Order: sequence, then structure tokens, then C-alpha cells
Amino acid sequence: MTFSAAKRNYFLGHSKDKTYVVYSMADNGKVDPNAPVQKGKLRSYLSNIQAFYDSAKNKQYLYGYNLNEKIVELYQIDDKAGIQPIYVDNFNVGDTIQSATLYIANGLIHIYSQAEKDKNWKIHSYSIEE
Repeated sequence: MTFSAAKRNYFLGHSKDKTYVVYSMADNGKVDPNAPVQKGKLRSYLSNIQAFYDSAKNKQYLYGYNLNEKIVELYQIDDKAGIQPIYVDNFNVGDTIQSATLYIANGLIHIYSQAEKDKNWKIHSYSIEE
């Protein structure tokens, strides 16, 4: 997945062994695989990772979830493209989730999830204030 920090673009690669690498992207979209900006390991393999910006707080985040393990992870992106964990939680919705999406506003993360069986949507909101 790609994201921006301090007016530069970055690529984050994540593998099933939970490791990740962040690379700086050139203007033509290429990355130098020999020059990682940051390497690390996440708590779990996240099947979906997205970048979000909270304009009210002027902060950018990476969010990911693992539907099998029912884990949500949230990281804040700093100006040097480093990611710092700020929120990790197990979630239980009582039904198998088919899909999920989120948005962040004023320090609250709102997670929408859809049940696989009845297709109903539910919302869970959490404070991410430091």
C-alpha cells in the first residue's frame, strides 16, 4: 500500500510472517528495495491495510485488520514515514464478518463491519486520543 508523509510518497510492503518494510517512492513511482526507510514486525498479519488522515487533528494513520484473528491495529505515521502503534484490539461481533471499513474523525475511529450471514452493518467507535 502507499501513503504520503511530509509531502513524500512511500510504499509499505507487508508479508504473512508479520514483517513490514517502508520504502521511499521516487516521483516515477519506483522504489529502491536496497534503501528501506523503516523495517519492523506487526502484531498480526493484516489482510487489509489503509492510510487515513484526520484533518481535525492533522494526523495520519495506518489501519489494518485481520478478520480471521478478529484483530484491529492502528498506527500513527510520523513525518519521516515511521509508523508507531497506538491502538491494538480484539473485536467480537458475534457473527462472521464479510467486510469492514473505517473512518477517523476528531480522534475517534469508527469501524463499520458487515455480517456474512444476514448482511447487516454494525458500527463500533473507539477513542484513539493519546
